[in-house]
Amino acid sequence: MNITIPKGKTAPLQFTRTGRGRVTVGISWDTPEVMPERPESFNTNMDDDSNHYNVELEVNVGFIKETYDLDLICLIYNKDNDLIDAVSPSPEENVDLSGAIYHSGDDTRGVSAGDDEQISIEMNQLPEHVHYIVFVTIIQSKNLKFGHILNTQCRVADGKSNKTILTIPLGHREQPGEDQTAAIMVAISKTDEDVEEGEDIEWFLTNISDFCTDKNVRNWGFEAQKAYMKARNILPTI
Repeated sequence: MNITIPKGKTAPLQFTRTGRGRVTVGISWDTPEVMPERPESFNTNMDDDSNHYNVELEVNVGFIKETYDLDLICLIYNKDNDLIDAVSPSPEENVDLSGAIYHSGDDTRGVSAGDDEQISIEMNQLPEHVHYIVFVTIIQSKNLKFGHILNTQCRVADGKSNKTILTIPLGHREQPGEDQTAAIMVAISKTDEDVEEGEDIEWFLTNISDFCTDKNVRNWGFEAQKAYMKARNILPTI
């Protein structure tokens, strides 16, 4: 079921429609076994420019081990491009207002097998006014970029079979996002065409793969919307 969707392209979202029709979007990453030589990364002063900063230090064989904390969030929009909800690892944003989109919980270490953080979408339970959902990853650990983290990727999967639909690398070494701290990864959107009662709604998957620096983003709702519209070649409304 794994398909290839180039950056900026859209394809039909192929998922099992029986039951709740669940789709999952996850991120995974690995902590390097050899710590990088970047002394500035151990600075525990609060950075007021970042959205969040959780300090977690661990003594391991006589040295301080760095925490590799990435957060997966999604931003939910209606047909008029209004941001109507969001889901994140924060307890107050762990599930959307409808209960159809929910987060697996915060992972600050990246040591789990498979997806380290995951958002599930019950496609058959989504409210009618939900038109598209944009998925974003933000590195919360201070002074870390995608190029410092191993095997970072986004995975879209069928929730019933857990078969991978699409994977997107999020940058390491020679990858495009290696010097960035945030990625606008994919979007799930439905057709603009009217659907008659009893017919399945057509859903689509867009590979956005835009990278940026988190502290330079003033409004994530606007930033994610702009990246989605650019990938779909949609002219913004004035």
